[in-house]
Amino acid sequence: MVYATICLIALALLVLVLMIVNVNEIKRQTKSRATALLFIVLFPFILVGVAFSAVIYVLLLLYREIVLTAILKEECGDDFFCLVSGLDVFNATQSMKRSTIIGLMVCEIDSNSSPKTVMEYVQDVIRAQLRKNRSHLGKLFTKPKMFSGYLYLERVELEHETCIRHLPTVDGELDVEALNGLIGRWCYEPFNGPLLWDISVGTQPLKWRNEGTSNIKHYPIVIRVHHLIADGISILKLVVGVLGDKSNHPKISTFEKYIDAEKFVWLTTFRRVIQAIRIILFFPVCLFSIVVLKSCVGNEVHGKELEFQEHCAVALDPNGQYLEKYNNYPSHTTLVLPIVSNYSELLNMRPGEVNIEDIQFNNRYVVVSVKVPTFIGAEDYNPATPILSKLNVVKRLINTLKVSTEAEVSAIIFSHFFGVLPISWVRHICQYIHATAGISLIPGPPKMTYGDGHIKVCEFVFWLPHMLDIGLTIGSLSYDNRLILSLNCDAVYISERTEVQELLDSIYRHINLLEEELQVVDGGGELK
Repeated sequence: MVYATICLIALALLVLVLMIVNVNEIKRQTKSRATALLFIVLFPFILVGVAFSAVIYVLLLLYREIVLTAILKEECGDDFFCLVSGLDVFNATQSMKRSTIIGLMVCEIDSNSSPKTVMEYVQDVIRAQLRKNRSHLGKLFTKPKMFSGYLYLERVELEHETCIRHLPTVDGELDVEALNGLIGRWCYEPFNGPLLWDISVGTQPLKWRNEGTSNIKHYPIVIRVHHLIADGISILKLVVGVLGDKSNHPKISTFEKYIDAEKFVWLTTFRRVIQAIRIILFFPVCLFSIVVLKSCVGNEVHGKELEFQEHCAVALDPNGQYLEKYNNYPSHTTLVLPIVSNYSELLNMRPGEVNIEDIQFNNRYVVVSVKVPTFIGAEDYNPATPILSKLNVVKRLINTLKVSTEAEVSAIIFSHFFGVLPISWVRHICQYIHATAGISLIPGPPKMTYGDGHIKVCEFVFWLPHMLDIGLTIGSLSYDNRLILSLNCDAVYISERTEVQELLDSIYRHINLLEEELQVVDGGGELK
């Protein structure tokens, strides 16, 4: 009896200390006593919810890994590939229209010196790599099927040629505006068969700048991949690092060295133990921030039923001036949010120099949201530098997020907890996650070619999917030392494609204004 009383007192003190630590953390993050009081009220429910979820997680994990896997192996035999797990479950809950990654390459070919068409070169490149590496790329040759509320992947005996298609043509000339409209329509076309990816090669020449002689032609190649297969960085590593021609760039790829260095620096036992303690200590406040402060806040640019009429826009930075301006900004204006574990692998990757065994076809990003105010207070605003004033506010938010464990807690929720739940449960929970826009900033490769130099890639663009019913997404890729921007928006939020293009072009204008502001702040610099 005495022993039980001591244990209860110790547990009560532990819970009290945990609450005090988390209340102080929420005060530091929000500077709001009302938010801290709300957290105190919800704190018991958070603890009960976490304990209940932990029990559910263990039970469902054992059911999936032991019972369900054994049944599926017996039912499907050699056709069984795997149960959909981890972050792939979250991506699998979204329909094809909401979760397809779109990539565009504008390719240049000299019809006089090239013995083959673009389609023939694409077929040769895909055949050479996918055929000999089919065992490692097995996920590309699977189709999703449902059993007992869970999704699994089944092997499909199809050749890759099924996934290589002709891109539709348009009436009249195919210029950039017509291409944006074509991609907006094509992104919702069903895949050609059960596989969750395809490559569409244009046969209609694209009217492009500086075409020069008549024998130089430009053609679009559109790549579509369902997010269930992999995240964008894994796809980029395959398309660039494996399928591309070897680069003549003097700096060799340090991809494998990066992997070794990452294991040495980040995966030491001591660091993992310290991080685990921080996650346990601040788990309640991070869960409160994710679920209450961010996910459940309604706004006018979320919650409408998507029309699946897509408006795509692209800004190409033809002279590379905007990437140069970006690189010349002081480091303290660069907002870095490391939410993708394999993001840094792209920094030193060179075309054609990545071993295909180093690519894991899965999703390793972390769903992290930042609640950015539309308007800033008078205490933060400087009329001489309005853009820098807003960046200061965003910088504080990002810095708060970087020193917290919110990214790790988000990974636990989306990758681990969602990873054992039935698909319908995850889909239902995702209905209550509200977000205004999605953004992805990716370092791209140097200029690259395919087919032993016969196909030159002039532009490399990607558009994000509408995960969580996010209607507007923005992406950037620094291809060929140029800052290429992309934006796609469902018509339910912006009805005219010209307005979408104007919105994207305004980013370049703001970069110019930011450059001017930096010249008047402390001699080009310090943000207050």
